[in-house]
Amino acid sequence: MSLQDILGKSVSDFFRDRGVALLDAIIAAIALGLFALVYKRISKATFLIRYSLRMRLIAAIGILAVAAFGGCLLHTNSNVLLAFVFIGFGLLVQWILRDLSRVGITNAFETTRQGVSAEASLKEVKGNLVFLGIGAKKLTEKPEFDEMLKRCQAANGHVKFLLSHPENEALEDLAKQNGHHDLSYRSRVKESIRDIHARAMAAGVNFEIRLYNLKQKIALPHFRLMFIDERLCIFSQVFWNKSEGLDNPQLILRRNKDQAQSSLYQGYYNYFDDLWELDTTIKVDTVMLNSWAA
Repeated sequence: MSLQDILGKSVSDFFRDRGVALLDAIIAAIALGLFALVYKRISKATFLIRYSLRMRLIAAIGILAVAAFGGCLLHTNSNVLLAFVFIGFGLLVQWILRDLSRVGITNAFETTRQGVSAEASLKEVKGNLVFLGIGAKKLTEKPEFDEMLKRCQAANGHVKFLLSHPENEALEDLAKQNGHHDLSYRSRVKESIRDIHARAMAAGVNFEIRLYNLKQKIALPHFRLMFIDERLCIFSQVFWNKSEGLDNPQLILRRNKDQAQSSLYQGYYNYFDDLWELDTTIKVDTVMLNSWAA
């Protein structure tokens, strides 16, 4: 019996059919791969449109543009079309900003250089200031600091500073990391605390300074909080580098009394309050300041 009898066809036809079958399998595999890729892309786009403000805005503007173009093709009255575009864009902006507004975000900046400066934030304070940071040196070095204290005193308001304890070992590590003398940050924090205490006493304002001592690996907060008049919070994500805060991302948050549970302002204020009341948090007084070496 010949090979052709076994195969039921000529050898050339057999290999040709097998080649076609192999090619079909390769094409099918490629098609399935492309389908998976397209599906993944579509899924990603759907996710972004649903969860990314940028993509939501682009998609909505695209729909608005298509609708306006369709109106042009149908020879819709130009005034009607213009009114539709304006109203549609207004509703679009309202839709995009709705969730941001509900959680209290009023603005965001890539860095504090672009955002609200220390001096500008001090000028916003009319009666109350609550601050969480390391030493508040960027505030005390501004002439506006004394004017802020005077306004708070005149308004019978209060000033609270929650700062790092000068003996916090993380300050020494941070100084080494940024190429400064080991004790430079500790000395600067001490100087700043003394300065705040002396100037607040001179202004006659109701004030209190407390020092956190977290006693854990993350001994310094990774963000700075400044609450102004119980209405605004300037939130800065802190990067511990040589820029010393000037390249920190910044959020401006407003207090939302009607939706306090979904308000970022309230969440961060609760965090401050919890840290303020910790057993390890120490109240600064004259005795403590006098005990520090010059």
